Amino acid sequence: MRAVTEKLGWTTVADVVAPFPTSDYSSLLTNIANSNADVFINIEFGNDGISSTKQAAQFGIMKKMQLVIPNISTYLPDGLGAEIMQGVYGTQDWYYKLEDRYPLSKIFVEDFVKRWKIRPRWTAHIAYAQTAIWADAVVRAKTFDPVAVIKTLEEGRPLELMLGPVYYRAGDHQQVRPCPVLRGKKPSEMKAKDDFFDVIEVVPARK
Repeated sequence: MRAVTEKLGWTTVADVVAPFPTSDYSSLLTNIANSNADVFINIEFGNDGISSTKQAAQFGIMKKMQLVIPNISTYLPDGLGAEIMQGVYGTQDWYYKLEDRYPLSKIFVEDFVKRWKIRPRWTAHIAYAQTAIWADAVVRAKTFDPVAVIKTLEEGRPLELMLGPVYYRAGDHQQVRPCPVLRGKKPSEMKAKDDFFDVIEVVPARK
């Protein structure tokens, strides 16, 4: 985080580390509230993300600082509600509103809703995308043998999916893909119960 933000001229005024799991963040949030920071970056995840963010709101931190959640878990908005999530910046693996930008996202959302009667979350996107990438590699390798499939994936051939072309780097097996940046909507702006975010940017993949 520092490698990126400090190059932009940011200054890190405090690093607050919470033990896992934690239910009472009051002493940690007191330090954050008194830090005079402009931005509060919260990397807590799952239930810890919900608890720490709720308590941060109770401490009035959101009124003084811009909240950034680098990795917004699937059900974090449900646990926090739009009142807290409004104006929050963060990223997700995928968000259903990308159907407006990518034709395959639109098809995926429509078919998922038809089958399950709910909109897909990014966990559904991961499950589908990983299976599609594996299946494509199996077809190209002409075998289910894991070693051969891995070698095929390491070739780095892009596959067109719900975020455009994605592929795996051979050196570290990292998936190279765009990343959607989200901003939480005000409750009055939501058009459905899970319409929590606007997609404000899709950051291109870096090779």
